[in-house]
Amino acid sequence: MTSKEKKIHTEGLAVMEKSDGKIMYFVGVSTQQSIINNIFPKWMEVLGFKVQLQGIDVPLNASANIYRECARKIKESPDVLGALVTTHKIAMYSYANDIFDALSDSAREFKEIGAIYKRNDMMTGEATDIISVNNAFKNIFEKVNNKDSEICILGCGGAGIALGYAILKFYNTNFNKVIMTDINLNRLEQARKTLLAYDNEGKLQLIHVKNIQDNDIIINSLSSDSFVVNATGVGKDVQGSPISNTVQFPYGSCVWEYNYRGSLEYMKIAEAQALEKHLSVYDGFEYFIYGWTTVISRVLNIEIAKNTFDILANIAFNSMRSIKCN
Repeated sequence: MTSKEKKIHTEGLAVMEKSDGKIMYFVGVSTQQSIINNIFPKWMEVLGFKVQLQGIDVPLNASANIYRECARKIKESPDVLGALVTTHKIAMYSYANDIFDALSDSAREFKEIGAIYKRNDMMTGEATDIISVNNAFKNIFEKVNNKDSEICILGCGGAGIALGYAILKFYNTNFNKVIMTDINLNRLEQARKTLLAYDNEGKLQLIHVKNIQDNDIIINSLSSDSFVVNATGVGKDVQGSPISNTVQFPYGSCVWEYNYRGSLEYMKIAEAQALEKHLSVYDGFEYFIYGWTTVISRVLNIEIAKNTFDILANIAFNSMRSIKCN
């Protein structure tokens, strides 16, 4: 920590404060462990902005007051341009939506806030996962091109619901079943309310699971060439896996781990079966890049052109390769 930095703990918030210049906040669980701290300054140089990134660590299952304090801090700080919210997107909407001056249609529909930005001192909350998740999934789908199969999404949080929306709206003809599971009945109910209007052919199945063995049973029953996605956050925000070591991924399936860092047990289980089962295994780094660039475009009020996005993506991938080599 430099002499210009200090970590402030307030009502459960852990904020990394830096002096001087404009600020963008990163609201998460363990923000200092993210590779974005290495990438962000390089991205700002390419985009021509002098903006510092500061992390706000909020514990899982925090109280409503913590989210409200976080939203107020962003709103009332004149040097803060906005924020990216990860892990806490649904909680930010549930507990603090009234603090925002405006909410996008996507935030109201999906009941989550992933991007916070200001226009003329008016603070807006937007659900941007529907954009970044769809872009990341499109890249993977075009590589594997599995059709007439099934997709199983483990986890009905904000990112899981965003993927369910993308599948039902843009890839409906490619999948015979869209299965979503969660241990939390409230999240399943939110998924039902949000996605039912897009399930025109009755392909959506929402399943309450009580343990990882229940997820194993569902995955074991999938047809070959299916998609299996970990959108639970388990393996990053908390150690562990939503499946056991004995799960059997369907032959020829695509296995997507939303996370790119953490213990990543889910991804390791898939990789152990990849050769025998002809699996395509992907981590969440492209999703990470799409997620950040989408929110940054909102916070800075700019459009990131395709050639600029490619430059930013190359910087991110080179940073990741550098870390893996060290």
